[in-house]
Order: sequence, then structure tokens, then C-alpha cells
Amino acid sequence: MIITLWLLAASPAGVVLSLDAVIRRRRAGTRTGCVGQVSAPPVESPLARWPLRTVQWLLVLAYLSAGLSKLAAGGLDWFNGYTLVYYFAEDALRWGSPVGFWLARQPELASALSIGAVAFELTFALAVLFPALAPAYVVWGILMHGVIYFAQRAPFFQYCVLYVAFIESFRFAWLRWLRQAA
Repeated sequence: MIITLWLLAASPAGVVLSLDAVIRRRRAGTRTGCVGQVSAPPVESPLARWPLRTVQWLLVLAYLSAGLSKLAAGGLDWFNGYTLVYYFAEDALRWGSPVGFWLARQPELASALSIGAVAFELTFALAVLFPALAPAYVVWGILMHGVIYFAQRAPFFQYCVLYVAFIESFRFAWLRWLRQAA
């Protein structure tokens, strides 16, 4: 999260999104976004995309590291379900999570969740390489981190916030959907 804030501070995003830009537009009398007022479209910089791409690749590296760590430490035992059941039970006892207690009694479901988590972590680069897949990966990630939080009380909310780096992919997916619906 801190790296992302530094990247945004070093980027040209402040030209349109900063408080200074809002004040400048108010003084100039062009309130972008007000009903009934027409203003010039925001200027696009070819350099504005690099912070988002950097955050996307940092997420890829973080997830890849987590997936490879699971495979290196647990090997194929990570997928049998009992490894994750152990972690669910341990964290449920520590934090008093009813979802964790329930999942600790579901080794088949834990096995599916283990496979899904490692698959997500090892293939997250596809969300960057193929932007059309980004919305599916973002939803998958939000659901995965939600289950982790409710079962184990591990707060990975910063990852969900960093998914905003994929906003451009969502915009293009939304525009494609609108064109197909029309």
C-alpha cells in the first residue's frame, strides 16, 4: 500500500485527480461532473498508466510468492485439505471464528479451497497479461480474501484496495458489455 501511494505521488495523476486540480477547475469555472455544465475532457498522459501497471505487477509478485511458498513448504500435502483444516482450526480457536470452526470440519471443501487459492496465486499474472480476465480475477480475489478473513481473521484488505489498479480493465469490460447489449 505504501509503495502504491509513493507511485501515485510520483505519477502525473495529480493533474486531474489532485485537490490542486479541483481548486484550479473551480477558479476557472469548469466544474467537471456537474449536471448541465460542459467541460473539456481531461487530458490523458501517456505516462499516467505506469503506476497502475507497476501496482498490478507488484500484486502478481506477491501472489506468486505466496503460491510458490505454499508449494515449497507444503508440497502436494497442501492440496489434501487437512493442511488447510489445521490452519482453520488453529485460527478458529485463537480468534473464535464460527466460520473457521465450520470449515475445520470440512476437509473436502478445504481441499477445493486450497486448490483454488494456489491456482489463483500462481495464475494471477493472467489478469495483467490479458486484461479481459482482470474482472474475474478481481472478483475471485475479493471472495478469496473474504473467506480468509471470515474463517481465519487474517485481514488482507489492502490487497482488495489495490485491485483499483485494474479499474481500466473494468472500464473496458463494461464498455464491451454495453456494446454487446446494444
